[in-house]
Amino acid sequence: MIQRKQITSSILASIGYDFVSKTLEIELKKNRKVRQYLNFPLDAWQEFEHTDFKDQYFLEHIKHHYDELCFALKPSKYVFILNGEWSMTPIEIL
Repeated sequence: MIQRKQITSSILASIGYDFVSKTLEIELKKNRKVRQYLNFPLDAWQEFEHTDFKDQYFLEHIKHHYDELCFALKPSKYVFILNGEWSMTPIEIL
């Protein structure tokens, strides 16, 4: 997991970015799921990080615009979701 910082938002709990893999990581408040957005450009991260309207930016510019990997905690196991497809097998990200 990527180191995230807590933010003030109605739908997002925390956000973080990995500069090497260009991965944005977001924790949602509602269900505490962690979502990773792959191949997320550095300039988009900087814009997102500095906007005062993170919820709006997320909904308009991130969600459904990038490949997404979602982590959900199920009883005793992590379940991985890639673009809506559930898997009990960890997915290797190149």
